[in-house]
Amino acid sequence: REHAEHGEVLGRVVALCAELEAEPARHAARAGELARAAEALRLHFDRHLAPEEATIFPAIRRLVPEEERRKILQELRARRAPGDHSSR
Repeated sequence: REHAEHGEVLGRVVALCAELEAEPARHAARAGELARAAEALRLHFDRHLAPEEATIFPAIRRLVPEEERRKILQELRARRAPGDHSSR
């Protein structure tokens, strides 16, 4: 559920950036909205990542063998490879 919510917050930032890429002259008119969208994105990820950093990642380091963690990391990196826009 939380990961699905990333798309909404991130989507607003991406949409504004795409608009500004297409029409750079609108930067002054959209700067405030982009700043607010970027701040909302920062707050969203801060709330999302804090529990992961405090609880989940330490538990993974403690409970999952190093070789398995290496495989997980490779899979995560492969999912984020350039050109891979899947939402697996």
